[in-house]
Amino acid sequence: MCSGFSILILAFITLYGIFGVRHDAIETGEKIGEFAVKQSSQAIETSQQEYMSTLARERAFLIDDELDDIQASVEVVQRAVTRIVNLPDDFSNYPVRYISEANPNDGDGENYMAWIFYAPDFVENSAVRTEIGRLANLQTMMIGIAERIGRGRSITPYIASKDGFIIEIDNKLPEWAFPDKTAAIAQTFNFYERPWFSNAEAEGKLFFTKPYNGGREGILAISCASPYYKDGEFSGVVGIGASLDKVSDLVLNTKISGKGFCFVLDNEGHVILSQIKQGILSIVSLDEEKDLRQSEDSNIAFMAKEMLRNAEGHCKITLDDKSYNVSFSRIETTNWSFGIVVEDTVVNQILEENRAFIRAETYEQVRGIGERIFETMLLMIVAVFIIIAVVGYFGQRLSKKLTEPIIALADKVREISAGNLNEKIELKTGDEIEHLAACFNAMTSELQDYMKNLTKVTAEKQKIATELNVATGIQIGMLPHNFNFGRADFDIFATMNAAKAVGGDFYDFYLLDENHLVITMADVSGKGVPAALFMSRSKTILKNFAMTMQNPDDFAAVMTLANNQLCQDNEEMMFVTVFMGMLDLKTGKFIFVNGGHNPPMWYRKSKKKFEYLQLEENCVLGMMEEMDFVQQEIQIESGDILYLYTDGVTEAMDVNNNQYGEERLSDCLNSLDIQEPLENILKDVRADLAKHVGEAEQSDDITMLAVRYIK
Repeated sequence: MCSGFSILILAFITLYGIFGVRHDAIETGEKIGEFAVKQSSQAIETSQQEYMSTLARERAFLIDDELDDIQASVEVVQRAVTRIVNLPDDFSNYPVRYISEANPNDGDGENYMAWIFYAPDFVENSAVRTEIGRLANLQTMMIGIAERIGRGRSITPYIASKDGFIIEIDNKLPEWAFPDKTAAIAQTFNFYERPWFSNAEAEGKLFFTKPYNGGREGILAISCASPYYKDGEFSGVVGIGASLDKVSDLVLNTKISGKGFCFVLDNEGHVILSQIKQGILSIVSLDEEKDLRQSEDSNIAFMAKEMLRNAEGHCKITLDDKSYNVSFSRIETTNWSFGIVVEDTVVNQILEENRAFIRAETYEQVRGIGERIFETMLLMIVAVFIIIAVVGYFGQRLSKKLTEPIIALADKVREISAGNLNEKIELKTGDEIEHLAACFNAMTSELQDYMKNLTKVTAEKQKIATELNVATGIQIGMLPHNFNFGRADFDIFATMNAAKAVGGDFYDFYLLDENHLVITMADVSGKGVPAALFMSRSKTILKNFAMTMQNPDDFAAVMTLANNQLCQDNEEMMFVTVFMGMLDLKTGKFIFVNGGHNPPMWYRKSKKKFEYLQLEENCVLGMMEEMDFVQQEIQIESGDILYLYTDGVTEAMDVNNNQYGEERLSDCLNSLDIQEPLENILKDVRADLAKHVGEAEQSDDITMLAVRYIK
């Protein structure tokens, strides 16, 4: 009886120990889960910061590229002016139009022309007239610069001499030249007091002025100016005044996920561009602008100082009792800073979802351990009653044998619950206690591996998503979206529907001059960020060679030069298929070269149907250097349409892997009302394509362009 009673007491102690182990196991699982939440949350916050930094760096680079183009143009003109004033005998006089010959209606807003203005104290003599005539040799260069970088914004190149005259390139007379249109044209302009002149003379180097309100339309503008010297002495200033339309578009069109916005801080702490209309980080009048470094709000002042002190970085601010994360990157050309502001709630939502996921997984692990402990407890109860019934003699020894390993197990579990996941339970009892110890060892190992894998997978997924979002934004942002040229002799429209993976499709169109329209359709091999980068390179090279070609009818040479350029340093052996052509808007002659691309379709009004163009076989670009390309030519009539596309159209597949195909594309186009606007025609083709694809996932970019000739 005493032995049985002792066994019962020991059994009770054993059960108590098992319940304690179960409690400690649950508590340990919860602590491990919270530790995993903390580690993965840190990884998510780091990935979010990297995404914001990447986006800020990319936008700062694009803005810097716009400003660098202006700076490079100023440097080109400054070198030319320096050569003329120091080697005057190498140049003859060139005629230029004086402002005294103008009237208030001059300047059609389209064509650039040169004007001469005088300072109020100007004294005319033969030497000054000779200097004006020789500097006038640069009219063509400066007009070319204005036309090249001035599309869609106001551009004013100028040469201001200390002798009291200024040669200015503009497409209309400035408003200050005729304050009262009933009065005579004002012929004087006191440019000596302008910051671009006085600061250039004082600093003796190229610089950018502070942003200011543009003259004609109140648009925010900036001036880049550089002094020039004759025989080592200051002789005048060369510069370009430019509106910040494109820079403003890059800021205002930046898509920030969640509750966020972006802004630009100039090098004196003033907000000059912002996506928000109210608050301390919105744009204020230039007359009321304040240096945010001197803000009464200490966290705003700290942010502004950090942005202007460092090339890039992160900080936290509080606006309207809400916490925000700020990532910023420097715009090197002007030492401005581009900032992205995202409310903490965006990151907090991601963290909450992550916490919920980990806690659910931890609960499942702990529940499984609890069930195994419960099974062990039942086995222990059965074993105790068998021992009591069969042999009470061995009760004391058996009780001791059972109690000691459980106590040791509980001690080890407490160490594990304190966060020491490297602790191992070493029990060699040969029974369920050893099995339970092995389960605990397996649990700690699985939780360690799970935490490492979860942190790694979460970071990798966030990084991949960030790269694809940035690449997609760059790809779409480089394509032209302004289809309104204000012309009556042609219509044009284009679309690109990107697949989930970043691809390499692109289209381009631009006017070489008043009478020649260039169109391009291309598809880069491969997908992802490398394809997007190669697409950017291909588009830039093709346009640069087209814009600089000497013979406007030699497109084969453009393709040959572009191919040679793309083959250089192309270690990844990427290539691009290209169809490129130029339409003479006066005659309707269309010359084109095809580099391995899909054949376009030509709607001939005389036949009232679309037909595929017959193309010469040419190599794709980027594979082999010194390849010859065959140029072709057709005559386009008024009312004819050219339709260009990439293989994402004809190779689009339905759920059964059936391609859309060239025949169905032809049938679709020939079934449409050709009098509809080009935008509607492309929408109808896209709708027929979607009908064919059905529920299948889009696997490639779908890009289309159509141009209608109207004579």
